[in-house]
Amino acid sequence: MRMRTWVLSGLAIVGGIVLLVGLVLVHDMTDVFSNQVRSGSAANSLGERLAGVADGSVLRLTHYGRKTGAPHEVTTWFAVDGETVYIPTSDRGRQWTRNVLKTPRVRIRIGPESFAGTIMPVSADPEMHRVYTLLKNKYWTIWLIARGAELSGRDPDHEPLDLGRGGFFRVEIEEE
Repeated sequence: MRMRTWVLSGLAIVGGIVLLVGLVLVHDMTDVFSNQVRSGSAANSLGERLAGVADGSVLRLTHYGRKTGAPHEVTTWFAVDGETVYIPTSDRGRQWTRNVLKTPRVRIRIGPESFAGTIMPVSADPEMHRVYTLLKNKYWTIWLIARGAELSGRDPDHEPLDLGRGGFFRVEIEEE
């Protein structure tokens, strides 16, 4: 009887996680393909425009090939802090990360808004912690990983961040 309770509890947890992931994916598709401004009116300032789309799940990043200069597009997570957009990566060896290091000029699209900017890696530990906190507060999966680290005796909020192959990038948006 006890084993059956554990199995049912485990299945309920897995089912809940699958449901949440499905809801996030549906929300992501809504963000990417939406043509309506969330606030219902066009915002004038850069900060207002970014604030209006900051709760979106993903952005589209257009970067340019380091050899050909041809535009390429990827979908990725992001966080907004004032007039700055931060983008995480779990692998700095990806094509887009190598491309932006060579050609830092990018375009980003979040829902109906589009911005031009310059992207650069984040290397200062205080800024890395700030970005980590923004992402942890926005994405439940990052929060879950952080919680797992805490339970294993690590404290990512107060220790130097070791992102392994990953990293964070800052996009300085240019007024158009």
